[in-house]
Amino acid sequence: MDINLNKLEWKVKCAIASSRFVGVEVLNLLAKDGHWQVRKQVAANTNTPIDTLNILSKDAQSEVRQAVAKNLSSTGEILDQLSSDKDPRVRFEVASNANTVYKTLVGLALDEKEEVRARVALNENTPREALLLMTADYSVRVKYFVSHHKNTPEEIREYINKQHEMQGICGCLEPSVELLDEGELED
Repeated sequence: MDINLNKLEWKVKCAIASSRFVGVEVLNLLAKDGHWQVRKQVAANTNTPIDTLNILSKDAQSEVRQAVAKNLSSTGEILDQLSSDKDPRVRFEVASNANTVYKTLVGLALDEKEEVRARVALNENTPREALLLMTADYSVRVKYFVSHHKNTPEEIREYINKQHEMQGICGCLEPSVELLDEGELED
């Protein structure tokens, strides 16, 4: 049974695109849809082929690129490409993705947006080199997350804690991960 996808409402196409049971052929067709929310659902679907995710990573709509960056099926290469996106919400998702590779995380450790750097510090795959770069960060929140990262050497943890003590920042300051809502990010 053939269904003409063009005749369906965009909300129905979104539901189809977000289904884990939808076939690759349908996902590839919906990836070309004129409605950005349909393309966003395709970009978010972990069954979307890598070639299609690569195409969607260049979409004009930032919400589509953001969905690609959040997708756990995205490759390190795609995530590296998205790490220089002009929209900080895209970079935020790249910094959060478990597939983001070493060099990309090191680069994002120096991002202009505090929320992106904080997400790098929260990514459990962040290498020691990126964490060391972030010890000089001006953000107390970023440094807090660095000091609690499993890859941060003990002497660096002690250094950060000593800095906080000298600045009169009490130990009760525990920045919440919830504070890092992507809604805080503005261009």
